[in-house]
Amino acid sequence: MLEDYSLHKVLTRRYFASKNPLVLNSYYSTIFTGYTTYLESTELSATTKEHYKKEFYDFYGLSYTDEQKVCGIRHFLRYLYSESLIPENNAERIHMPPISKSAKIPSAWNIDELKAMISAIHRNNPIGKRDYAMIVLACVLGLRIGDIKNLRFSNLNWEEKKVSIIQHKLISR
Repeated sequence: MLEDYSLHKVLTRRYFASKNPLVLNSYYSTIFTGYTTYLESTELSATTKEHYKKEFYDFYGLSYTDEQKVCGIRHFLRYLYSESLIPENNAERIHMPPISKSAKIPSAWNIDELKAMISAIHRNNPIGKRDYAMIVLACVLGLRIGDIKNLRFSNLNWEEKKVSIIQHKLISR
């Protein structure tokens, strides 16, 4: 991941499942309980809240790194400062690397690879048709998985060939 950042100046997403979950002692467990209560009082999306809770554990030693980890750690540090658990707001000291917003989705694949992937999906059954639709929505339109999961028929305008959605992800400040 560091080599990717060195070459491309953006963080690429890498997910690693932990085989040994972290067990918190009572001191950190109390902090975590306070932090989760605080998170529930914010207007962040439920997905972001769950992500930030997981980041708390990652902050204490699990190997899971991407640009969201940096956001989660910064958010957690702001919480610690707001609760007077640390003497200074160290969130701003953590460098926020540039994140590519202009890359085509998915940025790791070229057009020929996307065409090959899409053409490999068998669309002669309902599952294949569903998979094809999800891949096209993600790769061609750039929709996030949460937006795809929340799609309803009312979001589709067949006559105008449009998909209309309202994204619910809130940006943490």
